[in-house]
Amino acid sequence: MGLDLYVGTLTRYYAGRWETSIERWGRERGVPVAVIRQNEATAGVTDARRVRESVVSWRARIDSQIRARTLRPAPIPGLEEWYPLYLREGENGLSRPLDWDESDEAPYFTDTPDWYGYVALLLVAAYTEHPEIERPRRLPEAWSQDPAWRACARDGFQHSRYSQILQPELWLPADFDITLETSDPSRQSIVIGSSACLVAQLRDLDKRAFSGSAAEYPVGQSFDTEPCEGLDGLARPALAIFLHLAQTSLRHRLPMKLDY
Repeated sequence: MGLDLYVGTLTRYYAGRWETSIERWGRERGVPVAVIRQNEATAGVTDARRVRESVVSWRARIDSQIRARTLRPAPIPGLEEWYPLYLREGENGLSRPLDWDESDEAPYFTDTPDWYGYVALLLVAAYTEHPEIERPRRLPEAWSQDPAWRACARDGFQHSRYSQILQPELWLPADFDITLETSDPSRQSIVIGSSACLVAQLRDLDKRAFSGSAAEYPVGQSFDTEPCEGLDGLARPALAIFLHLAQTSLRHRLPMKLDY
């Protein structure tokens, strides 16, 4: 089972009008690729207009849910270039209604950190937050039972330094310092985060775990990653992919979503 990161309109995503990076790789090389998703995402309709209406209605509901929660009092320093439309003026709440590009003309972007890379990224974040726990060199078989992961999850990740990395499956191009457990436009349970806060946490993790080297890692598709490469070797390129696409999410005012 593969894992992709998608940046684009939710209309395009839930209408299924996009290709994973592996599908694109296969099409360009004439290689048949079959994609079978565990979280088959669909709004239940194929008409893009009806999907967009569902997404717009969902966005208004999510905006209300986020505003009902306490948010950070000021924008994240150093990220103004990425999200000038979302800087807040007050101490609580978004400065304007939650918004992003849902037009047919909006581009979309994909890349694949694959599951090994994604899980390694989660565990490197957990062990960086809990350096008192001895860190394994390779991926454990039952990563959800890993002691550092469980330490981060103890309070539902609410006090985790890397909550935006560890929890969400969907990140919106705005600045709010919470994660929100809710349902997506297809009525599936999902945890939502902020692309702006994700960028900040990825940069912090890169600095602490890799001395900033992951940000310089060349981003590209690689479909032959194996767990024998070790925890750091798997996590570094995954962090680079997440950081690149999270910045792309902010630059183009588009959501970012895990697809599997």
